[in-house]
Amino acid sequence: MKRLAVIIALLIAVPFFCCAYSKVESTGKNALILMSLEEEQQLGTESYNEILKESKLSTNVTYNKRLDEVAKRLIQAVGKDAPEGTQWEYHVIEDEQVNAFAVPGGKIAVYSGLMAIASDEELAYVVGHELGHVTARHGAQRMSQQAVISAVGSLAQGAMKSDTSAALFSVAYGLGSEYGIILPYSRQNEYEADNLGSLYAARAGYNPDGGISMLQKLKSLSGGGNSMPEWLSTHPLDDNRIAKLKELYQRNTEEYKKATSAKKK
Repeated sequence: MKRLAVIIALLIAVPFFCCAYSKVESTGKNALILMSLEEEQQLGTESYNEILKESKLSTNVTYNKRLDEVAKRLIQAVGKDAPEGTQWEYHVIEDEQVNAFAVPGGKIAVYSGLMAIASDEELAYVVGHELGHVTARHGAQRMSQQAVISAVGSLAQGAMKSDTSAALFSVAYGLGSEYGIILPYSRQNEYEADNLGSLYAARAGYNPDGGISMLQKLKSLSGGGNSMPEWLSTHPLDDNRIAKLKELYQRNTEEYKKATSAKKK
């Protein structure tokens, strides 16, 4: 009976979530999004402002100028891919880590550690990647996935009267959700952001070699590769991302040539 109750709870929940798919313009794909664009952007802006309050903004004139120049060109290349209401904002955060991030609403941050090692072409790939997260609404997708897991988990636990059975289900469900749903979606998001970001960078007139060389640098900094298998990692392995960019190289090169030719006219 307990097993039947769990199945019933899942059957009640799944149809609702299956109807909550929206088309994402930048990718042309349907994605599970359970919140409005306005809610997504508000949450992103609030989170970004909190991060900035707790961080030290870089006063390095060169870093800030470089990011401004690269970001402006990329934002222009994004064009209509930007979700309605996007207010682009970007900062360099003083921190030695080699990293960058984006949150919904068009908020981007690049750490000074990355600025120190990246050429303009490599920086364009990184910023383009972050812009890709925004245009593909990956933040809303991730929050929606978490909501589904929380809701389904609560329904299933509520359907079980035995505390022991509920605890066992939580362990099994946690393992399944973490390695079967959450992490694969994260890797998919990263590949999509690489796809979009490398395209935006090329359209902005940055050589596609920059993405490949940046990933090679990141691989070198990580000691030559990831220590865990990809299915246990929140990000794709560097070699796999490099291989994907090489598959996109011809497309990106054609876009890059168009952009450079247009500038010469």
